[in-house]
Amino acid sequence: MSLRVTMTRKMHNAALGLLMKKPLQGLLLPLGRPLNPEKWIFVVGCYDSGTTLLATILGHLPGFGGLPNEGQFLTDMLPYPETHGWPRMFCQCLDKLGMNGAGEAEAERIRRQWSIWYPKDARYLVEKSITGMIRMEFLQKHFPNAYFIHIIRDGYAVAKGIQRNANMTRWGTPYDEYPIEMCARQWLVADDVATEQAGRLEHYLPVYYEDFAENTGKSMRRIMEFLGIESNGAGAESGTECPDVGSEVWRVHGMRSTIVNMNDREYRLLSEQDVEIIGEVAREGLERHGYAPPEPGVREPLETGGVA
Repeated sequence: MSLRVTMTRKMHNAALGLLMKKPLQGLLLPLGRPLNPEKWIFVVGCYDSGTTLLATILGHLPGFGGLPNEGQFLTDMLPYPETHGWPRMFCQCLDKLGMNGAGEAEAERIRRQWSIWYPKDARYLVEKSITGMIRMEFLQKHFPNAYFIHIIRDGYAVAKGIQRNANMTRWGTPYDEYPIEMCARQWLVADDVATEQAGRLEHYLPVYYEDFAENTGKSMRRIMEFLGIESNGAGAESGTECPDVGSEVWRVHGMRSTIVNMNDREYRLLSEQDVEIIGEVAREGLERHGYAPPEPGVREPLETGGVA
């Protein structure tokens, strides 16, 4: 990577970080515009489940538009757990993250603040916030034609991913590293939150990370069918050209890679005790989705219960 590209990316990230400050977001509100897309597409799921990957792919399709960061960070209306000292751990402050009492005025403010970042010609607007799964009913009520895609990944891999990726120095959390049981509980709570709301949502699609990673084309066709958008087979609308997203190189969280199932990387880092603890804490959700405990040591990615 050239020095110019590196510096440009650093300047972009610094500018984005400044514009994410909530006081400045309020000042930028007059620059916003009304948003009336044909569809709102909300990608939800637990941390380390592939939500960023899917939102990135969708946001790059013709006719679609995405945000440069999670929507919760680009408005002053949505609370997030980091400000309460819980990075990647919303289960510890769930009662502080809802939208109780919020209505259309708050939703319009969110839309106008997001509009600064969305491309003006996009017909389908994609938003991904981990805490969005807590607020799906609010989003359905105030964002017309809302569609929810819920990414589900093996709780064993997710728990380890949360423990490994949580930024424990920035937000003043009381832990140097989360205990694995907390990470397992976060996965279970996230799954319970989504399961509890799913039956009340008009448009809700569960997608297993393992299926998406191992057969991206089939999963994308299923997603486009769910969205009611006729696909050319590569994930784009008919009549448009779109690369095979499964063979493309995507940049997610600073890493560039084609789409592969990364569960095995997390399994390798689990101890026998980790596996036992996760299985005990998250048993109900693991059994719900057919996830079996991985064996310690080097192993192949697990088979899952498939797409529900």
